[in-house]
Amino acid sequence: MSPVQGLLSFQHDTTHLQDIPRDTSTTTHPSDTAKYGRRQEEGTIRQRWLTDLTIPNCPIQSAHLTLADLVHDGWDYTKETIDQPQEIKSDPISATLPHGNTRYRMQRVKKMCRLGGADHVNKHFNLICRGAIIAKNIYRFDGPYWSQIAQAMYERHFPMETIQYVYFTNLDNADTITAVRDHVYPGNGLTWPPVGDAGFKTWEFGEPEYSCLLGTRLGKAVVYLLLGAFPRGTWCVARVATWCWDSELQMRFDVEEI
Repeated sequence: MSPVQGLLSFQHDTTHLQDIPRDTSTTTHPSDTAKYGRRQEEGTIRQRWLTDLTIPNCPIQSAHLTLADLVHDGWDYTKETIDQPQEIKSDPISATLPHGNTRYRMQRVKKMCRLGGADHVNKHFNLICRGAIIAKNIYRFDGPYWSQIAQAMYERHFPMETIQYVYFTNLDNADTITAVRDHVYPGNGLTWPPVGDAGFKTWEFGEPEYSCLLGTRLGKAVVYLLLGAFPRGTWCVARVATWCWDSELQMRFDVEEI
């Protein structure tokens, strides 16, 4: 894998992801049949990487990074336990997730780096509970990808086979926000920000909106998490939920065994 140049950051507990591996299998020109153009086609390609073993040129390899590896390589690691975060309480699915102040493990890793003659700090903050990864506050200048570190954090406490949901909260990622605000919601007669409960939407596997969201930077990151954790043809993103809480975009990716 070679990185797309750019910063991965979830700034001030917002989700702003620019860190994805580069691939050469996307189309040069969106087809006329794709309702949402290039994003939809890129999402379809990644969905097929997950589910169809005959599709060539999948660049994502198995990930074996551990937190012990990060500490050995000079990353600072801290952790604490907190209650279920408010931003996911607005999701009905959150009622099925653990509650209580010993249930959610906030894990943080940080490491200095020097690029372009300036000092920077790589940092990855993720909340972990049994069944869910909740991405919080992340900057990446170099080093492992978010998907690799998130997998290492989850596997520190639970078998990867128990994962059900990946949340991105309080999104500040321009690519993903644009897809939702300017394309997916207007394409379904909705406005952004939405009014009331009408804004909570679930997009199912195979729908154009599902493929469009899987083709965003955040959607791709979830695909890479699954490709790194499981053999191809065994797990998929079943659906994507989008909604607004406190004027911010929230997303949930439901992952499951095929």
